[in-house]
Amino acid sequence: MIITLIAILVNLFHVQGGMYIRTVEGSLTVIHILIKYSVFLTYKSDIRGLLKDMAHFWNYKHTIKSRSLNRSIEKIYKFVKIALNGYFTSSVFALGSIMLRPAFNKKNNYIFHCWVPDSIVLEATILFCQYYFISIIIGAGFAYDLVYISYTTHVIIQLKLLKYKLKHSVTIADLYNCVKHHQFLHTIFHRMNRVYFWAFLFHYFITLITGCTQLYVILLGNVEFIDLISTAVYIVELLIQFGYWAFLVDQIVFEMNGISSAIYMSNWYEEDRFVKKILLTIMIRAQKQKYMSAGGLMDMNILAFGSVPLK
Repeated sequence: MIITLIAILVNLFHVQGGMYIRTVEGSLTVIHILIKYSVFLTYKSDIRGLLKDMAHFWNYKHTIKSRSLNRSIEKIYKFVKIALNGYFTSSVFALGSIMLRPAFNKKNNYIFHCWVPDSIVLEATILFCQYYFISIIIGAGFAYDLVYISYTTHVIIQLKLLKYKLKHSVTIADLYNCVKHHQFLHTIFHRMNRVYFWAFLFHYFITLITGCTQLYVILLGNVEFIDLISTAVYIVELLIQFGYWAFLVDQIVFEMNGISSAIYMSNWYEEDRFVKKILLTIMIRAQKQKYMSAGGLMDMNILAFGSVPLK
């Protein structure tokens, strides 16, 4: 990846106009995956720890006796499975259109615009490195995103189960179990924020900058058909990618805020004073729940996603 990035960056000193913007776009794409891969390696142990803690998640089939809630949870899992398959298919299509650039673009023999000395060996090496980079995207990039989608979905399901149990708790043991699980999920939330703290901010700026440069290239005209297709698909892919990152975090916070209402709808008034204090503490914490932070500069939510097209 480093060789690919160097070849692209060197090209910035040899081109101008639309080709300069295209070179910037290529460098951003490589930096995008390079940083995502680096973040994945940096927080690999934390991600492994989060995945191990899934052993403490409630099994909705054994925890809840509500058929309606179980059916709604199964629908969520089916929808996420369909969404994951759709995301994988669209990503493969986007990468395929990018990989076909050298075959259909007579003006450029490479996937990304780059500068290469007049040497067949170096040309073959750079082209091989670029195709190797695409293979890294399929492995590391998809794995990182799929883990995020799957894990956040499970957290959302756990919060739905917790709200149901809080509403229908009949014994003190049930309430203590709910309090313990809430503390566990609250810890999971903060650990996720630590893992994805910089990734959120990076995704925001990459989506914003890359989208602007891609649209500028299209508006310049004189674009090869294959480049036009791959550019359009890539822009849509970036927006979809940032969209699910923002939506899932927003949904987690929404469910956590709903815990306060779930406690209010429970039979809290029948409990002793000590239990009431615990439930009141959870209600206050739920009402003041903050969003995950994107680099400490902004909240990661639907508003962050909506600001990208507006800018």
